[in-house]
Amino acid sequence: MPSLLSITCNAQPVLDWFQQTDTVAPGPALMNEVNAVFVMGHHHLTTLLHLTRVLNESQRALPVAISGGLGRGTLFVRRKIEAFFSAHELPLPTAIESLSEARLIASFLDAVRCPKAGDWYLEEKAQHSTANCQLTLRLYGATLQLNKPETTIAIVQCPTQRYRATAAAHNVFKCKTKTLLLAPIDLTRVSEMDQVIHIFRLVGLRSHGIEGELEILKQFHVAEYNRVPDDIRNSYDRIATSFDQLVAGGARQYWDVIRHVAETDPAKVQQAVQPDTGKGGDSGLS
Repeated sequence: MPSLLSITCNAQPVLDWFQQTDTVAPGPALMNEVNAVFVMGHHHLTTLLHLTRVLNESQRALPVAISGGLGRGTLFVRRKIEAFFSAHELPLPTAIESLSEARLIASFLDAVRCPKAGDWYLEEKAQHSTANCQLTLRLYGATLQLNKPETTIAIVQCPTQRYRATAAAHNVFKCKTKTLLLAPIDLTRVSEMDQVIHIFRLVGLRSHGIEGELEILKQFHVAEYNRVPDDIRNSYDRIATSFDQLVAGGARQYWDVIRHVAETDPAKVQQAVQPDTGKGGDSGLS
C-alpha cells in the first residue's frame, strides 16, 4: 500500500511543473504593464491574499474581472470563506449560501481591504476555465478591451490549475496575458490533510470518475496537453494510481476530505474546515 509521504514526495515535481514555478512572481513593475486583472473561480484563499498585496502595491487601481458560477468546489470555497471570516471576526456576506464563486471571491477581497482594486466585473455562470474566459469576453470584452493585442491582462488562478488557466486564456482572448504565480504550493509546508487536497486537485480520483489536470488538458486543450513532457506524464500516472490505491485502501479520513471538496449537495458538506490564514506559505485546504 503506498503511503501519503511517498506520494507527496513524488507529486511535488509534477505539481511544480503544473504551477510553473520557474516563472517570475509579480511585482509592482510587472503590474504596471497590466491593464486589468482576471480572477478565475477557485478556493485557494492564500492566492487571493497575495493578490490583495500585489494590487495594493500597484501604482494605480486596476479593474478586476472575476468569473465563477456554481459547481463542484463552490460549497467548499463558501465554507473556507466562512471559516476565514469567523477566525478574523469579520461579518459574513449577506445571503452567503446563494452566492456564486465570483461573488464569494469579490466579498473576500472586499473584506481583506483591497483599496487599489478598481471596478469589479463579475461573471457568475462559468463552471470551467474555458467558460470563465468565454463568458467574461462576452460580457466585458469591449469594456476591458480583451480582444485588442495591445491590452495586457493578468490571469489569477490557484497554482494547481495555473497551466490550464493560461491555456484557456490564450485560446479565447486576443490580448496579451500574464498568468500570475502568487502563492506556489510547497507540499512539505502544509498539513497532511492539505496534502491530500492538493494531490486530489492535481490528479483527481480515477476510481470515482473525477478527472485531474492532465485528463482535462487532453480533453479540452490538446495542444497544451502535447507540451507536457513525457517524464511529467509518467510521474503523474504513477501518482494518480498510487493515490487511488491509498484512498481505496481504507484511508477513510482522506476520502472524507476529498468528498468535502468535490461535493455539490449542501446537506453533505460539513462546516468544519480549517481557516486559511495566509501565513507561513500555503495553509489552506485548497
